[in-house]
Amino acid sequence: MQLGDIIRSFSECAAASEALLACNDIVLSARVGEAANRYEETVGEYASGAVRRGGGCSLPALDRDIR
Repeated sequence: MQLGDIIRSFSECAAASEALLACNDIVLSARVGEAANRYEETVGEYASGAVRRGGGCSLPALDRDIR
């Protein structure tokens, strides 16, 4: 599976949650969940949006949104 396929699968909430949990970072998972709730999005919608806002790398956008 390629990165693009993974990002497209974020539209499915379970796939996004699974990808976050695979990072083995419960704090990251919680912060993404909180940010998604703040923007009234699912975790998958938020994660795929963060990737787009970050120009292909979710970390800058994610960091900006959850601070």
